[in-house]
Amino acid sequence: MEWTNRRIGHCVYCAGLGRASEGALSNEHVVAFALAGKLVLEEATCSACAKATSAIEGHAMHEMFEAVRASLRLPTRRPKRRRREFVLEGSDEATTKSVSLPADQFPATASFLEFGEPAFFRGEAKRDGILCEMARLVQLGGPRLDLAAKAHGMRKVEIDHRSTPVTFARMLGKIGYCYAAGMLGTDELEEALVLPALFDRPDEIGQWVGGRSLDSVSFDVTPRDHVLRLGIWQHDVVFVEMKLFAAAPTPGYVIVVGRWAPGITRRLDAEFAPWPAVASVMPISRGD
Repeated sequence: MEWTNRRIGHCVYCAGLGRASEGALSNEHVVAFALAGKLVLEEATCSACAKATSAIEGHAMHEMFEAVRASLRLPTRRPKRRRREFVLEGSDEATTKSVSLPADQFPATASFLEFGEPAFFRGEAKRDGILCEMARLVQLGGPRLDLAAKAHGMRKVEIDHRSTPVTFARMLGKIGYCYAAGMLGTDELEEALVLPALFDRPDEIGQWVGGRSLDSVSFDVTPRDHVLRLGIWQHDVVFVEMKLFAAAPTPGYVIVVGRWAPGITRRLDAEFAPWPAVASVMPISRGD
């Protein structure tokens, strides 16, 4: 089952939280527009929720992906504010060095945080954020980092990536929830488990968001593609697995979205056949 745009007609967040929407409806990208997300839920977020989710995504865009977005020329609604140059910093045996490079000549990297599995799968309650086990440095654009360093007389390169685990995990949670809402519809989710952590209870995000090894899975995708897949756990729990920039050696993630409503099995048999034991892989967010 593939789709690009899906009209919803109500705020998917307020519907899941059981509250009234605030303000006019607008479109919601499943993966952020700034990361070349192409799946769109039409008329799917009220102005209050759009402001909240945009703040989460904006934080990640600036902290993690600014150089990557410029190097890959990912879309932006503010082209005049896109940085044109970035500074490569490093050292030789005796001195520190720095050189300003155009975006397309800068070795653009991102540090992807790696998490353990969601506490929910372990039968535990987690209300103290999310534990980052390590950060995986992945180059996504520009010349090879080692060659760029050598070209500028550097033996070592200093990379400063700032990222906030809770905020990044909340962005992943938003992607997973929106994908499930687009695939199934909010009416089919009896309980939206991850939503409170996106809004009122961010310290609970480790309960619903975590890591999942997808390194052994190969995807026939371009460097700007992301991959999501929908799955069901223990008959009634909807989860979404994802790999951002899936052609690169980025880590995988899993989001516990919610519990499905009775009767959804018939829809899955009809619309997703053949339905594997876990999930079907669906590449999304193809770049221009």
